[in-house]
Amino acid sequence: PTTTLASAPPTNTAKQPPVPFTGLTQDLRMRWSAEPGIDLATGPAVIVRAYRESFILGGLMADPAFYYPGFENAVPQRNYSSWTHSVRPLVRGDHNLTTDGFEVTTPIAGTWRQHILSLTRDDVGAYIALVCSWDYGVGTLQENGHYSYYRQRRLPPGQLASDDIGSFVYRITFTPPPDANPGLTNTPQIGAAPSPSTDVFGGWKIATAFRTNGYSTPAEPANPWPKEVFERDQRTCTAK
Repeated sequence: PTTTLASAPPTNTAKQPPVPFTGLTQDLRMRWSAEPGIDLATGPAVIVRAYRESFILGGLMADPAFYYPGFENAVPQRNYSSWTHSVRPLVRGDHNLTTDGFEVTTPIAGTWRQHILSLTRDDVGAYIALVCSWDYGVGTLQENGHYSYYRQRRLPPGQLASDDIGSFVYRITFTPPPDANPGLTNTPQIGAAPSPSTDVFGGWKIATAFRTNGYSTPAEPANPWPKEVFERDQRTCTAK
């Protein structure tokens, strides 16, 4: 991950090779920040960063080939009857990609800002991260040669208005390796490269990730993110 944006927008719309931040995404960059006391360079925050960036890149390209190394082993498959229903982005082959996905087919440029709002542990040792995501600074190349916000500006019934201006909040739960080996998370993950070349997930596992308020399901009746708590967290992200 890096905090800089490449200069000139790409003009070649040929098929992108499966390498993050090349081709269509060569002028897209992620910028991270966090609340005081949260170390972005080491520890569990590294997993949050790698997961979110993999999710974004895989979703933009609608192709699992763009996930960071280790994502496939660290992240469960989606199960629509449990809290893993949105743990992976929609990719080609998913029936609802065109309606619910965020694939792009022209160059995308800008700075996608993300902020770790909180990073805590529950009673059994799992981590819970609340992540603000602001994508309003990201645009795709249009037929007129200009860039505009890459998401369609529409508000489905019940969706918060802040979604329309590119402000979201995500709740991510994940667990450390069972052998207490932190893997590469003890090595500071900073540098000029926009993405890692090796597996930073190690034995860490993503359990759930979603950006809508919780609800009860037959498989998991407990609601981990009640509507009033979700809306409070959403307002906090929107106000930052």
